[in-house]
Amino acid sequence: MLAGKPCPASVTQSLSELADLAHEKMRSAPPTALRIWQVLYADACVLCALAIQDFSTASRSIDLLDRAIIIAGGGGGDESRLDLILSLINKIQQKFLPPQIPSRKFLNKGHQPSSETSLLTAQHEVSAITSNLSFISFQNTHSKAPFVIRGYAKDWPALKENSWNSIDYLLSISGPSRVVPVEIGYDYRDDSWSQAIMQWEYFLDSIGDVSDSRKDSYLYLAQHNLFRQFPSLRRDITIPDYVYCALTPQDFPDYKPLENAEGTLLNMWLGPKGATSPAHFDPYYNLYVQIVGYKTVWLGPPKATPYMETNFPKRRPDHPHGASSCEDTNLPNTSRLDVFSRASDVENDVEFIENVVPNAMQVVLGPGDLLFFPPGWWHGMRSETTSFSVSMWF
Repeated sequence: MLAGKPCPASVTQSLSELADLAHEKMRSAPPTALRIWQVLYADACVLCALAIQDFSTASRSIDLLDRAIIIAGGGGGDESRLDLILSLINKIQQKFLPPQIPSRKFLNKGHQPSSETSLLTAQHEVSAITSNLSFISFQNTHSKAPFVIRGYAKDWPALKENSWNSIDYLLSISGPSRVVPVEIGYDYRDDSWSQAIMQWEYFLDSIGDVSDSRKDSYLYLAQHNLFRQFPSLRRDITIPDYVYCALTPQDFPDYKPLENAEGTLLNMWLGPKGATSPAHFDPYYNLYVQIVGYKTVWLGPPKATPYMETNFPKRRPDHPHGASSCEDTNLPNTSRLDVFSRASDVENDVEFIENVVPNAMQVVLGPGDLLFFPPGWWHGMRSETTSFSVSMWF
């Protein structure tokens, strides 16, 4: 089909309308019917991409195929459909698009975190342990509270020969004209926050240091499984054996292990200095690895929940940065408090100061560091430089 002529406009219009219908149905479909609409959306995108492909519309075809992955998971998690989509993207790139010219640009140009990263809202540092923590020791002794292993991933290809700090490398594994989902704005609790799908190359070029005056234009690729779009990245990391432990959290009785084939859920976090995830909790264990740059993390135990002030109006139709679904008018797993604040808004909250701060922890993660924390633990993240991280829920 790649050698054929573009289809009539009426065909592409019908396919586009079919994709729009499936996308709309996905927003309201019950879990039992969701996959049907995901498959329909992905198939409509694939057919439309093939129908319009030629030299002038190659980028549009790739955009449609990427949306099939981003919005519909490649077709409801169907690996054969995902493989087909990735193969079509590669063939369109090779046939119609010129190779990219190396730029020798880097995400983080050696910037270090400032000396003002210490938080007023946490009285303890996260415990650091040695890098030779055994599987049994983790399961029996260290799985109940947060810890950090410095330099755990220092020998991963992502920090060495296939450096994720290199924009040239990130573009070489994606190829031209790829698109990714990004958040626009400093804080997803704010009315000005929005989401968009944009060119991967443009995004990488745009996430240098951002001044405070441009917080409304922060770009942040948050909680997205980039491995499904760019599978070559998966070879650059190693899943720690700790994710295969059978654990039962003492402080979070609602915990249920992930039911997918791998038993894990991988996500990427890539953004500029100042990109922030507000304090929230998730219902899974988390192994969080810093790949590029530096990030400050605030952590509060599950017993802090009554004092985290979660009862505020939900402004967003979706629920970013967390695994909980919100069907009411609130964000029950997200705090309205700014745990990174140096101002009086937190200091005046007596219950938070008395009940949370004495038990809260903080840590600054650097390249190669691994942070672990159990389900139900509150956590907020702030990038101190341009930052690239991977989270592994299990």
